[in-house]
Amino acid sequence: MTAQRFEFYLGASSSLQSLVQETRKIAAIQRAWERSAPTALLDACHAGPLHQGTLTIFADNGAVAAKLKQQTARLTEKLRQAGVEVTSIRFEVQADSGAPPAKPAKDIAIGQSGLEELGHLAESLEDSPLKTALARLVRRHSKPV
Repeated sequence: MTAQRFEFYLGASSSLQSLVQETRKIAAIQRAWERSAPTALLDACHAGPLHQGTLTIFADNGAVAAKLKQQTARLTEKLRQAGVEVTSIRFEVQADSGAPPAKPAKDIAIGQSGLEELGHLAESLEDSPLKTALARLVRRHSKPV
């Protein structure tokens, strides 16, 4: 689908038109933020909503938020020069919404002598959940002969 056809469909409804206008406004604010923010911190923050002159900036962690907060006056002025009607900036820490990377499965093996010792320990215990758990552990890790 071409961009022109997409624009046509979005312009067909008044509710979609307001959504498109708001999306463009947010994109413009983000572009202004990218030109105003310190280059070293751009990957760790992004612009959020602008509400009644207060721009919310989302930072990945507290250190980034603190560093940006120290530069609030300069950032506010740069954003105004870029055409954003901002009177104050609010910083919020917002951890990455993506799922944390999966940890690789550990390949844990118990040696034969360790299994024998655990088996002896299980046999020497009275009936209890510990004895049951040790016996199950030995059974699961024992190699079939």
